[in-house]
Amino acid sequence: MHPFILLEIIDKVWFKNRRAKWRKQKREEQEKLRKLQEEQLNSLQNMASGPLGKYPSEDEESDLEVA
Repeated sequence: MHPFILLEIIDKVWFKNRRAKWRKQKREEQEKLRKLQEEQLNSLQNMASGPLGKYPSEDEESDLEVA
């Protein structure tokens, strides 16, 4: 096999592997962002359903006096 052909094959394989690595890194970054956004959304939902974000129902006793 001619040495230039061998170098061309090696280059093609190297670039193919490099592109695969870039795609994997991008996928991992997107997954991290998705998890972070999900955690933030869950945190906001927990805050909204907490004691300050919840209205007392008619059945619950309230500290408010009705005049």
